[in-house]
Amino acid sequence: MKDVKEIERLLKEPFAPEDLEWRISRAGRKKNGEIWAKCLTYVNARAIMDRLDSVVGVDGWRVKYEQWNGGVVALLELKINNEWILKSDGSDTTDIDAFKGGLSGALKRAAVSWGISRYLYNLTENFGNVFKEGTTPREAYDGQFTENGQKVFFKWMPPELPAWALPSKDVTNKLVEDATKATLGAFQKSQGPTQAASKESPEALGVPRPTPTKVHKEEIIRKLSNCSSFDELKDTWTSLKDVIDTLAEDDQVGISSYKDILKIRLNKVPAKASSADADA
Repeated sequence: MKDVKEIERLLKEPFAPEDLEWRISRAGRKKNGEIWAKCLTYVNARAIMDRLDSVVGVDGWRVKYEQWNGGVVALLELKINNEWILKSDGSDTTDIDAFKGGLSGALKRAAVSWGISRYLYNLTENFGNVFKEGTTPREAYDGQFTENGQKVFFKWMPPELPAWALPSKDVTNKLVEDATKATLGAFQKSQGPTQAASKESPEALGVPRPTPTKVHKEEIIRKLSNCSSFDELKDTWTSLKDVIDTLAEDDQVGISSYKDILKIRLNKVPAKASSADADA
């Protein structure tokens, strides 16, 4: 049986990118004629239900909806230590499929009260990737805005998520990818403008991908992610420090940033960190 801290940790785990949905919050055109678009993300209701099933079991949660003041309230209960605990929140109905949209919105808000997808509030409004005609990938989203009374249509894709907003199992892959880009960039810069403009792969340029320490990185990320308290995180970090020091500088920075995010998730970071905490 999972304890309360383990349930809390699993509920708060970031979602896979494919479980997220994006929408344009603002869009327009630059002075040079290029279109820009800012977007926001949120998790879909199906992924929330899957998360609840996997953490507390299909018989470990239940939800009831009530109409209130023109909107919908979701009463979301989880069974923890054989006791049903209720948290609730509500949402307005939507313009399209009003009542169904209200149910979905209310469930998402109630889930946030349990910590599910709460980390998404730390993702600020970001620029999406807008494509010019002829360069649009098949999976691109449709976007539009109004300019001089006319609708302007365009294609766009969401921005890349930072490492701290990825599930634990994906963080290592993200760190390896970032380290590879940094290694390739440094190599191209050392070769001057001709080589720097090359679009060949790292292998084609003779740059090895930083895979020898991949097992170490995976193990480090796994151990950090399993910590359920600030003290445990601090002790684990200290025990792994010698191994971390052997990694490439970019990998060390990435893992250190991930550790700082875990501090915030554990809600144990003091307002002013002491020198001892800074060494964790």
